[in-house]
Amino acid sequence: MGLPATGSAYEAQTVHLSPGSLLCVFSDAFPEAQVREEFYEEDRFFQSVNLRHQQPLEEIVDGVLEDLSAFLGDTPLGDDATLLLIRRQE
Repeated sequence: MGLPATGSAYEAQTVHLSPGSLLCVFSDAFPEAQVREEFYEEDRFFQSVNLRHQQPLEEIVDGVLEDLSAFLGDTPLGDDATLLLIRRQE
């Protein structure tokens, strides 16, 4: 049984992570988070992750979510946010 057609095409690829590398997969809720006319944007998201890249994964997630929350203030996040981090052990 196949998946229903969605109109989107996806391609499988292989990614090789060097020891100590961090793979970060995230939904568009992060860069598209918006307060008035200002977006959080990918650069700010990547800076938040890079600032913490040596920390345990849970601390990276907590820190990124804290940064996003500080940016949003009282503005609610307009979408569901997904963040997946995978680190290859040394």
